[in-house]
Amino acid sequence: MDDFVGRGKEIQDITNRLISRSNTSTVVIVYGLRAIGKSSIVRQICHRIQDFEVEWVDLKNVGEGIKILEPLASSILKESLSLLGNEDIHEVFDGLVKRILNTLKNSQTKHLIVFENMEDVVESELSVYMENVIYSLAGLKNTRILATSTTKLPLAQHPDIFEMTLGPLSLKDSQDLLCKLCPSLEKNQKFYKIVDLCEGLPLVLQMTAAEIDAGDLTVEEIIYLLSQCRLKLLSQEFYPSTERLAPVYLAFLHRMSKPLQEKLSIINYIPGTFDEKEALEMMGPENSNHEYLRSAVNRHVIQKYDVHKRFNIHGILRDCISEYMLIKDLPLVRGRFCRIFSKILQELENKSFTSDYQWALCQLNLEQQNFNKLLTDVFHCTSDTYQVFVNIASFQFNTTSPTFLFNSPDSYEMGMMFYKECLRLTQQHKNNYDSSKVLSGLGSVITNIKGDYILGERHYRNALRIRQNGPAVKDCSLAFLYQSLGWNLGCQGKSQEAIVFLEKALTIEIELGMNLENLILSTLQSLALFHLDLDHMDIGEKYQLEALRRRRQAIGTDMHPILGAMLNNVGEMYQKKGHISQAEYYFRRGLEIKTQTNAAWKSIALSEVNVANILTETGRPNEALEVLDRSMKRAGEFQNIYQDIRSLINECFGRAFMAKKMYKEAVRHFREAVRRHGDSQSRDYGVLSLQCRLAECLICLEKHEEVIDLITSACRQKDAAIRHKPTTLTILSCYRILQNAQLAIGKFSDAHISHEQGCREYERLKDLFEGLGNEEGLEKVRTEWTNQR
Repeated sequence: MDDFVGRGKEIQDITNRLISRSNTSTVVIVYGLRAIGKSSIVRQICHRIQDFEVEWVDLKNVGEGIKILEPLASSILKESLSLLGNEDIHEVFDGLVKRILNTLKNSQTKHLIVFENMEDVVESELSVYMENVIYSLAGLKNTRILATSTTKLPLAQHPDIFEMTLGPLSLKDSQDLLCKLCPSLEKNQKFYKIVDLCEGLPLVLQMTAAEIDAGDLTVEEIIYLLSQCRLKLLSQEFYPSTERLAPVYLAFLHRMSKPLQEKLSIINYIPGTFDEKEALEMMGPENSNHEYLRSAVNRHVIQKYDVHKRFNIHGILRDCISEYMLIKDLPLVRGRFCRIFSKILQELENKSFTSDYQWALCQLNLEQQNFNKLLTDVFHCTSDTYQVFVNIASFQFNTTSPTFLFNSPDSYEMGMMFYKECLRLTQQHKNNYDSSKVLSGLGSVITNIKGDYILGERHYRNALRIRQNGPAVKDCSLAFLYQSLGWNLGCQGKSQEAIVFLEKALTIEIELGMNLENLILSTLQSLALFHLDLDHMDIGEKYQLEALRRRRQAIGTDMHPILGAMLNNVGEMYQKKGHISQAEYYFRRGLEIKTQTNAAWKSIALSEVNVANILTETGRPNEALEVLDRSMKRAGEFQNIYQDIRSLINECFGRAFMAKKMYKEAVRHFREAVRRHGDSQSRDYGVLSLQCRLAECLICLEKHEEVIDLITSACRQKDAAIRHKPTTLTILSCYRILQNAQLAIGKFSDAHISHEQGCREYERLKDLFEGLGNEEGLEKVRTEWTNQR
């Protein structure tokens, strides 16, 4: 038995408890799922404890109390129970226990008594006899008891009795066992996938290894079958009946009462881990549900994890339950599941905006699998659950959280299916109000996760059109729509139009009595950003400081991703005012908070971009590139989403390389930024500043004709750019760059025209900033226009 694989810690722990002088337990009971390896480790322990005489008692199918002692009477007393006559069974049992105890007590030999398959006794009326034996033997100094059971024996706490629950094999033990069983199997991605699908069960690993060794199926085919029909694959008729997966575990489940089986099938509808409250609510209103849950845990059908006070059902058992123990009223259970977990989702999302963020983050992670099922259940929507799904679709999710439901490529696609199905349902129900709510939620996900502002705006506009054609009701949903559309437009550079919608949102929020709610705080923050973008410095600063004050009051601590984001925005305000050292402090502080509170990648990347830009601006481009390398590396995990942030990262790379006069690298990154920016903003004026930076790099590479074509095309967006942001200096930059490129190749008449157009734009900006009393803006205009050949 020297080649035994795995369970080293458990075997050592039990062995030490049985023989160690300092930490001795006279009784050790090993509990666990059927075929988890209980008997195997007991045999290994017996092999290690060689100075004990082993008495092996198999309790399988024992039907009488006296039969528990029959093997001990034979081996220790050297008696046959048939010689005991027909006395009263209880007297015979008690007398036999006493004689066995006296014999063991006076024996010069140390004994190890093994009770295997103790569940056959525990689950019957014979349990009291088993308890009597265990308690009686526990007092002997020269005897040790080692027992295995799938069902917990109801023992009172005893100093000499130690109980251990054996879980699935660890990942390392599973890998080691598969290596031993299939030494020719290469340790690659397929190997690890097989280990994952076997879920730590020795029997499953052994049977899978047998399939591989048989060679009738390729490894790829085995992986597919394990993932799609594991029970069928490992329950084929050529396996011994005692080793076929489905019969083994089905027999284990059928030991339970019919009502318990029915309750278990209901709990099994929860796909992930769950807590006690969730399990009880899923089972229904009956008072007996506590007892059903306790019984399932004691039988190790349901595993309990003390760390998070969560429960789970092993995957193999889930397969059996799903296949052979069908839910009687599936629509009822499905509806119950949707109501329970939609409520939990909204409660946790609400808490994610508070000082309970870290706890909510942990819970959202634990419930992720359940929430995914909740979203896919929309395809089984009934009139009872219709409103549940509409409410989820219109919910204001915390997109700064890494547990936001749609912040990975796969979950984003799932989210799109969810929203489209919700939209179809609202149309089926002919409920325009609900359609507008779903469209608002859909626009929010596309704007904030996909980074596609044009498509997001289209959904917001459609939602707004529905609201405008319906009853004039100023409610929270309309405020959310205005706020979301305003944010979307501001991200496109349409700051003036954004402010119009944000002010409408703020008016409704104030009328509804909001003060510290997330919606009004988001509106205040957005107003700050877009007023600052328009160089309305006093108004923007007022909104910024008020939003920060209220958010701190609402959360109660700065250690929250939202506060990290707000301090980042404070940094942008100081950068706009030309206070670079203060801007850098707030950018770094915001990044530090976001990192420490495990914010979403997009939120962290925004801060990294701002830190990198400050580093470039202050003559530290090498440090900027180090920051950006980390951002870009993490961006690889989010293919096809966050296109807006990818564009910003590429733009920031371009700036850093431009500062290092590495113009070819700068051009490459600016082109990529323009491409990604253009994908989300239809190549309109929102991309003009990027095109200007690209053009300046191309001039340094003496590609003047390309510059002229690029800027001439960009200038066609002049009127739209000025209309949405009158204070923009980008058009002035375009004329400056165009004039310089034309002069470089001798197109003097064209350069003169560009100069005249630039002068008119210069005068427009000068008058505008003088009217605003913005001296800093005036200085920027003068610097920009005088930077010519």
